[in-house]
Amino acid sequence: MSGMDFDDRVRAVRSFNRFYTKRLGLLQQGMVGSPFSLAEGRVLYELAHRDRPTASDLGKALDLDAGYLSRLLRGFGRRGLVAASASAADRRQRHLRLTATGDLHACLGHDDATPLRDLLRAGGSDADLAGAIAGAVAGKREGHGFQTTGAGAPGKHMVSIGG
Repeated sequence: MSGMDFDDRVRAVRSFNRFYTKRLGLLQQGMVGSPFSLAEGRVLYELAHRDRPTASDLGKALDLDAGYLSRLLRGFGRRGLVAASASAADRRQRHLRLTATGDLHACLGHDDATPLRDLLRAGGSDADLAGAIAGAVAGKREGHGFQTTGAGAPGKHMVSIGG
């Protein structure tokens, strides 16, 4: 590699990493002690450390297939981890961010939430994150109870919690 320019070296290292990541099946397996796959972890990391990226920005930075990335982002949205807002400069683009509160809503029908933002920003371990998510799922109510108990819908708009 000594005769290569910087860009060629970067491409060679990335090619090597992609080859072995694929060969070892790392994008299909969950990260050790985490409910997230390596690809999901990479996307969440980028969202936490970038200022309002678009899906295109993430796809280019991570070299992920657009369809695969779209499915990952939809899944994060359903879990209340990621929200999107339209770009003022280009209405076809949507800026992505971790939810405003950084809370995981195991059920979007109630205001119950597990805070994850501080844990993620403080560099919490995969085990800490997995424990927080497992606790949220374990504490999920059996049903909504809107009609039977008179419980109302959440007090905030669903888009603010990723719904």
